[in-house]
Amino acid sequence: MNVGHAGRAAPKRVVLRRPVVDKAAPGRAMRGRAVKALTDLLGQVSAIRLREIALTQGSENGAAGIVAQIDVLHRSRTLICAVASGHSSRQLRPTLEELCHGAGQGQATPVLIAPRISPLVQAICKQNRISYLDFDGNARLDLEEVFIGKRMFPHRCGKADPLVSA
Repeated sequence: MNVGHAGRAAPKRVVLRRPVVDKAAPGRAMRGRAVKALTDLLGQVSAIRLREIALTQGSENGAAGIVAQIDVLHRSRTLICAVASGHSSRQLRPTLEELCHGAGQGQATPVLIAPRISPLVQAICKQNRISYLDFDGNARLDLEEVFIGKRMFPHRCGKADPLVSA
């Protein structure tokens, strides 16, 4: 506390500032959802043990990265994941090309993670041996010893279920 000339407390200065907008927050939230979706999927298979998960810097096309070290039936595997915010093939093309290029350089399994992956993008991933996972619960993860295929049907809000009687 500052003391003025006559022993009185000097008034505190209040500085008003503009609120700071964290432009990286949406990307962090997306990556957080991607990590949760990946760990939830891997946790559903008893033959897979997650050893470590690391976050990497975003690539030049804007896709954030996750590297997961896992054991599949006691064999070490690496998942190289690209987290993308788009869902159309046009929006995801640079990320898919990057995953294809990265997959050819080692034994890592490339994985595309996005909020939604269209059937066309799923077909492109299968053709290029890229695993995928989306926030709707759809997944295709080929780890040689173990294959995970999961397909969720869209929810229909507001429509009554014809099999349920009133």
